[in-house]
Amino acid sequence: LADDITKIDMCDFRFCRRRFEELQRDWDVVHSLDGFATSANTLLERFYADLPCPGATGVDFFKEPLRGEDLWVHPPHPDQESRKG
Repeated sequence: LADDITKIDMCDFRFCRRRFEELQRDWDVVHSLDGFATSANTLLERFYADLPCPGATGVDFFKEPLRGEDLWVHPPHPDQESRKG
């Protein structure tokens, strides 16, 4: 277990799924694309990642045509950007 904990990226966190589903219900919306995610933390089947990862629809959400999408955008924590070097 200790070995597994050391492999966790502390910036790879997920918005609470229960709260996400409540917000979709409250706002009467079904999001179609997760704008900032990884295969470990996405809340939707389709997602964009900042780096290539399994299952990503694409890389770099800002460079993609997003017309017609209902976006869920929960950006990474600022510390994550400083770690990329």
